[in-house]
Amino acid sequence: MDASASQKNRKRAAIYARVSTLEQVDGTSLATQVERCRAYVESQGWSLAGELVDEGVSGAKAARPALDRLLDDVAAAGEVLDGLRREAAGYLAGLEEDPGRLAVVEERLALLERIARRFGGSIGAAIARREAAAALVAAADLDAGGVERLAAAVEEHRQKLGRAAAALHAVRREVAAALAAGITEDLRGLLMPHARFRIQLDLRDDPAGIAWDGGRRVACGPGGVDEVRFELAANPQDPERPLGEVASGGEMARVVLCLEARLAAQGGAGTVVFDEVDAGLGGEAANRVGERLQAIAGHRQVVCVTHLAPIAARAAHHLRVTKRTVDGRSDSTVEELGPAARVEELGRLLAGEATPAAARVHARELLAALGPGTASGGPSGAPPPTAAAGRNG
Repeated sequence: MDASASQKNRKRAAIYARVSTLEQVDGTSLATQVERCRAYVESQGWSLAGELVDEGVSGAKAARPALDRLLDDVAAAGEVLDGLRREAAGYLAGLEEDPGRLAVVEERLALLERIARRFGGSIGAAIARREAAAALVAAADLDAGGVERLAAAVEEHRQKLGRAAAALHAVRREVAAALAAGITEDLRGLLMPHARFRIQLDLRDDPAGIAWDGGRRVACGPGGVDEVRFELAANPQDPERPLGEVASGGEMARVVLCLEARLAAQGGAGTVVFDEVDAGLGGEAANRVGERLQAIAGHRQVVCVTHLAPIAARAAHHLRVTKRTVDGRSDSTVEELGPAARVEELGRLLAGEATPAAARVHARELLAALGPGTASGGPSGAPPPTAAAGRNG
C-alpha cells in the first residue's frame, strides 16, 4: 500500500469516528451533524471532504433505523411506567385512614398470639386443640343445654380457684414479710450491717386468667398467682433490686445460707446440705458463716462442702473427697479423716499442697478453738453431727 492510500485510510477512520460521535449527541439533527463534520474536514485542509463525508453520512443513515426503533421502545416503556405510577398514586389517595380499624386488627393479632402461645405454640396447634375439644364434646353426646351446663361448671370452679388463690396470696404476703425481716437480721449478723432483704410477690395480667381485685384478670398456675422475686440492697443508699443482678458471690452465699437456715428451722428434712455456701468468703465472714452452720447443726444434721479451714474445723466428722481420672473417666472417693490426717487436710486448706509446719500449727489451733468439744464448737458427740467435706483434686 502506497503512502497516499495509507493517508487516505487514516483520514477515513478519523471522519467515521467524528460522525459516530456526533450521532450520539441528543437533540441534534443529522443535517446539523453533517455540517459540523464538513467544517471539521475542511478545517483539516483535506481534499477528500466530499467523498468521505458522504460515505460517513450513508453509514450513519444505515444505523439510524435500528437506533430509532430502540428509542421508540424505550419511550413506550416509559409511558407504561408513568401510567402505572399515576394509577398507584390514585389508589393510595383513595384510601381512608381508620385508626379504629387499625386498633381492632392489632388487638386481634395480639389475641391470636396469646392463643398460639397458650395452646401449643402455633396457630395450627391451637386449631388442633380446638378440634380435639370439639370431638370430646361431640363424643359426650350432650343435649342442647349440656354445653351451657359445662360452661357454668367451669365458671364456678374458676371462681373457687380465684378465692383459693387470693387466700394463698394473703398468707404468702404475711410469711414473706416475716421471712424477709428475719433474713435481713441474719445478714446483718454476717458482716452485712446495712443489708435489706425483700421478697416481692408479683402478679401477671392475663385476659384469660382469674378475676382479681380492681377488675383485673391475672395468670394462675398450679402454684397460685404469685411470681416470687428476691431483692437485696447491700448498702444504705441502694434501692432493693433483684438478687441475681446485684449480689456478689460472697453476698449470694450468705443470703442462701440465711434462707436455708430459716427454712430448715421450720421443720421438714432432718439433713441439710450446703454445697460451697462459703463461696467468695474469707476472714471474719467465714467465721460467722461457720457459727451459723454450727447453730443449725444443733437441731439438724448438716453436711457442708467447703474449702475454708475455719468452717471445716467446726465439723464433728471431717470427710475428704478426692477426685482423679482413671482410664479417661473421672472417679471420686470419700474417706473419713482421723485426727492426724485432719490436721494435714486443714493445713492444706490453709496453705496449699505444700502444707508447711506453720500451717499445721495453725490447723491445730483451729481445732483446739473451734472443733467439737470446745465452747465454740459445741459439745462433743451432740446429735446430729456436722460433717464437712474438703475437695481435693
